[in-house]
Amino acid sequence: MAIGRVKWFNNQKGYGFIETDESLQDVFVHFTDILKKGYKTLREKELVHFMLDDSGKGPNARQVCALSPDALHDLSTNMVPPELMENHYEYGASASR
Repeated sequence: MAIGRVKWFNNQKGYGFIETDESLQDVFVHFTDILKKGYKTLREKELVHFMLDDSGKGPNARQVCALSPDALHDLSTNMVPPELMENHYEYGASASR
């Protein structure tokens, strides 16, 4: 499971890219790979976790799920780099603890 931040996502086109330290390239994400009920979209700078897959054209994100502040708290700090956790709160997410 990889963790990254949404670089951008175009709702009209249904795709975007995720930045991560695990891949030298940005990771492509299609709306069909977002695990979410209802309208499937991602917000710029949103923290997400996903399965990293290689399509032959480059890295793809599969099973993409947004990380909430509660989910971050539940994850081992060994899995989430401190700078990602700090940045998550900078972009408007509020901590419930």
